[in-house]
Amino acid sequence: MNDGPMRVFPKDRRQSLRLRRSLVAGLAAVALTLIFWFAGEHGMVRLTPPQLMLLLATFWIGNLIVLGMIRSGLNLRFKDPSLTLAQILWAIFWVMLLTYYLKEARPAALMLALLIINFGAFRLNLFQLAGLSSVAVAAYVLVIYLLQSNYPDTFSLEIEILILAGFAAALFGTTLVGQEMFTLRKTIGERNQRLEEALEQVNRLAVTDELTGAYNRRYLLEVMAKQKALADRGNYSFSICFFDLDHFKKINDDLGHAAGDEVLKRVAAITQRIIRDGDYLSRYGGEEFVVVLATTIADKAEVVAERVRATFEGERFSEIDPKLRVTISLGVTEFRRNENVDATLARADEAMYEAKKKGRNVIVRA
Repeated sequence: MNDGPMRVFPKDRRQSLRLRRSLVAGLAAVALTLIFWFAGEHGMVRLTPPQLMLLLATFWIGNLIVLGMIRSGLNLRFKDPSLTLAQILWAIFWVMLLTYYLKEARPAALMLALLIINFGAFRLNLFQLAGLSSVAVAAYVLVIYLLQSNYPDTFSLEIEILILAGFAAALFGTTLVGQEMFTLRKTIGERNQRLEEALEQVNRLAVTDELTGAYNRRYLLEVMAKQKALADRGNYSFSICFFDLDHFKKINDDLGHAAGDEVLKRVAAITQRIIRDGDYLSRYGGEEFVVVLATTIADKAEVVAERVRATFEGERFSEIDPKLRVTISLGVTEFRRNENVDATLARADEAMYEAKKKGRNVIVRA
């Protein structure tokens, strides 16, 4: 039996989102490059032009590697396919390198660190954001130490400590806001998941019989309409098997409706095991069932019907009642090209009633 209509999401949807996020992160890389270039043009970098070009080239090679991994799918081998932490740590390293080589324009580079931390706000939890902020602060402390050691003549400890304090405070605030964003995203994600599950349940109930789990009559007609469209084009056949439980009213009268419901469930489950995955079992109404046999001519459909009939003839329902036996009467027919599906059903229904007249527990082929 097919699983029926179901939502299908593109497998690469998440990957597309990761690629877009990586491209957005590239904006920070562009900003970092422009700051480097502008500072170099105006003599605010402690590097020669060739050294500056080598650093920028190395920086962009790293960014393009990450982009290539996401584009090729290699990122899916990692626990975090978005590579969020890796991208942020890489960017922080280069921001701090820029900060070290810049002269009086160092605060401009530090502002990029805030932008980079914000990039992970929707993906990282409080612990991860706090860890990244701590890494950024510790990295700037190292920058201050190296500046004081290597360039003491142009270094002011008081100013650097003030910048460090403002940077740490800004990172603290960014971490708190990022946590709120992460919590909001998680809440929305959970609600969307519940909504999707509810929608899936509604879709399932819309096409299945609540008692037996077989398809309902409405979906049966949809399936037959699709099968008819294929058959009307030629070189395709399908058949239906219409069957009814014999003396079902006596089962309800003698054992009660609860027992009758259990019988219907068992009948659906047993039939489901017999038919192929590409066939469709439907509860047509009451104790009547219809099986749509795709790509099946009448001769083969009759063989399937006999298999179903014989299975029930030998089945025991001892868990419901030790003496209970269940037999079925079946009508089989093949769809005739260009006819209405109602006519096909009616023909199979008439054949099933003919089986009843012949003594039940038999098959009649229309």
